[in-house]
Amino acid sequence: MTLMELALYYNSFLSIGRGLLLLLFPSKLLSVTSKLNQNLMDERQFIAYRIAGLWVFLAGIVCAYAAYDMEYKYIQLTCFAMMCCQAIETVIKRIGKPSDGIGHLMMNAHLAVILALVLVI
Repeated sequence: MTLMELALYYNSFLSIGRGLLLLLFPSKLLSVTSKLNQNLMDERQFIAYRIAGLWVFLAGIVCAYAAYDMEYKYIQLTCFAMMCCQAIETVIKRIGKPSDGIGHLMMNAHLAVILALVLVI
């Protein structure tokens, strides 16, 4: 097993878990991880978070499949695509919520760094 495959499995593990949490329990997850005012949001407003959770979950499935059963060039491509997604999401979160500090950025930022490192090594 290569470092790239391990990085994709790690990304998959975190993405599947977080995706399921966003998909099934967005209000509970957001109340713990952000300064969200629960009283101002109703269930319809969580639809965007549920959709995001679905995409995060599916990205995790793709990473696991790529690491398990694809040729090296496709593993490399998947790793690069996930690294770009994690880096872009980090930048978008930083621009969108500059007052929240860096805690909410760490999930995406550390994955972007890990995926970038295994692409270079």
